[in-house]
Amino acid sequence: MSRLARALDLREGEGHTLGVMAAFLFLNTATTTIISAAKNGLFLSEYQSDQIPYAIISAALLTAVVAVFFAGMISGSARRRFAVGLTGVLSASLIGSRILFEVEPLSAFALYLWLSAVQVLIVTHTWDFVGGLLTGRRAKRLLPLIGMGASAGAIVSGASV
Repeated sequence: MSRLARALDLREGEGHTLGVMAAFLFLNTATTTIISAAKNGLFLSEYQSDQIPYAIISAALLTAVVAVFFAGMISGSARRRFAVGLTGVLSASLIGSRILFEVEPLSAFALYLWLSAVQVLIVTHTWDFVGGLLTGRRAKRLLPLIGMGASAGAIVSGASV
């Protein structure tokens, strides 16, 4: 066992799990950071700043409804299959959002709302997926390290936009 593995209290075979999960969180957090920058930029390209409070309140209400619906969907589903399906749906949604904005720029308000909900779905699903793969003891040891992948994703993507 390497010094690093001992220092991080990694058990046999956990290095791979840690690497994959940290990369998964890196990518998902980077995605949500970029979505946030895009939705804010699209919104402000078409609407005045005095509309921001309405957008934030509306997004919070929509996100609450979507989160309740999502929680019902996620319980009892096969995690891997659900992850693949959700990734496909959200990817199509992002592409559709871009096309919609190109066709109708005033759709920026609706896109702000939807992309806010998409961000919450990505974050919720990511942490649920990661948490569901770990036992209690492994989670206590690995989640702080895995979370470093999320922090790195936010830093790298935030610096890139």
